Amino acid sequence: MGLEVVQQEITSSMEQCSQPNDPETITIARSDVSEWLELTKGVLGNTQSAVGVLSDLLNFDKIEAGTLTLELSQVPIWDLIENTLNTFSLAADNQKIELDLKFDNNMYKAEQLSDDRRKCVVVGDSTRLVQVFRNLISNAIKFTPVGGNVVVQARRVSGPKSGPRVSHVLANGETIALPAAGHVEISVRDSGAGMSEDQLKQLFSDGVQFNSNQLQGGGGSGLGLFISKGIVKQHHGDLQATSLGIGQGSTFTLQLPLYRSSEDFRDNYCQSTEFETVSNDSVPARILSLSTDSIHTTRSSGPDPLEILVVDDSDSNRKLLCRLLERRGHVCTPAVNGQIAVDLVREAIASTGRSPFHTILLDFRMPIKNGPTATRELRDLGCESFIFGVTGTILPEDVKYFLECGANDVLAKPFQMFKLEALWSQAAADRV
Repeated sequence: MGLEVVQQEITSSMEQCSQPNDPETITIARSDVSEWLELTKGVLGNTQSAVGVLSDLLNFDKIEAGTLTLELSQVPIWDLIENTLNTFSLAADNQKIELDLKFDNNMYKAEQLSDDRRKCVVVGDSTRLVQVFRNLISNAIKFTPVGGNVVVQARRVSGPKSGPRVSHVLANGETIALPAAGHVEISVRDSGAGMSEDQLKQLFSDGVQFNSNQLQGGGGSGLGLFISKGIVKQHHGDLQATSLGIGQGSTFTLQLPLYRSSEDFRDNYCQSTEFETVSNDSVPARILSLSTDSIHTTRSSGPDPLEILVVDDSDSNRKLLCRLLERRGHVCTPAVNGQIAVDLVREAIASTGRSPFHTILLDFRMPIKNGPTATRELRDLGCESFIFGVTGTILPEDVKYFLECGANDVLAKPFQMFKLEALWSQAAADRV
């Protein structure tokens, strides 16, 4: 599944559009093209996620070798935090999570801060600092359940307003001496999964992902916090985490040295502020303007359509798989995690005595309840549907675990439809 499938479907639809004698066919084909363009956003997102993992691995090597370089400049830290946070507004809204930003004295925007406070800057690498902020905020949202809250707070702490001057060599080769001005303390507090004392002790080790199957979608490198800690350390700062325990949320707090900005910097403040953030500008406007609400799905004709439950926390993966199955005449019910899948089947069995689904396709790593756990619970309910794991982690132990939990078989992402159809045939033969 992916760009190759999208290319094939768009090509087929455009060929239909080239036949002007059938207005109905043209309307359907154009609708198909719109839907496939919508799905390319998800493909792009998955690609960016893979690139992010690769970037983490490269940064990990640099931190381990002590060769991670910083492009230093005077960073308007208050604006940097606000702009970074704003890029997560949509993600928070989608999960119905309240995302708030607070500065000193109950201020909610950087522009509301006093001139004296806005003159305080961090001498650092803005791109690397955004990387740290994004990691902390994305983790907070990822581990917070629907209806929870994430609060980011930034304030100046400790130190005189104007201390001894400290020299810095900037990326442009300029050497500046700025007065120390205490520290900025940035905390990211969530109402999510929380951590135990043992987990807190291991938190900043490389490759650590706690309860990724039960609490969030996984899919990362497990290096994000380790890398963030290394970046903060190179900025002569500190990054710590606290939690009252499992289910009690977590707070990540980082401190960075503050300095009084130079007069030249203040004179050109607006022009010199640069933020390395990810925005929707990177996605073509044509694609962003599309909405799946106006798309009408067409089904290819065929005998005996199957009722299929598609369970995946990735919107793009779920929509794409449903689309492919529906094109073959099947009827799909989408679900975003294993708990929803179990609830749907439990309700059906309670009322009718059987599962309504011929097949259940389950992703491995999902929030709330992962694929293997859901599979075990479904079998315990007496569900006799064909259950196939669908996972990007095709490690032997993962496949074995899925099968031990009751799955009929496991497919590796990305897979082609003929492989699923072959599994149907094999599973049906095994039952005879």
